[in-house]
Amino acid sequence: MVDNGSAITLVGDPVDGTANAVAEVPLAAFAGVVAIDCKAVESLTTWLDTRTRRPASQARGRRAGGVTSSAPR
Repeated sequence: MVDNGSAITLVGDPVDGTANAVAEVPLAAFAGVVAIDCKAVESLTTWLDTRTRRPASQARGRRAGGVTSSAPR
């Protein structure tokens, strides 16, 4: 993460699955979050082996796995 003083921040997390590789589980993913004023507003997790994607958005109601959460904002 690089902070250049902007209110908008993009955070990326390449989950390489090292422990999974050692256990011979072919799983790796990438997770990204857009934050405005230190509050996450959009996110996306993508599993590279299956190309499955799970978005979450504050604007559309928090979603995880296609299920809207009633968690407080």
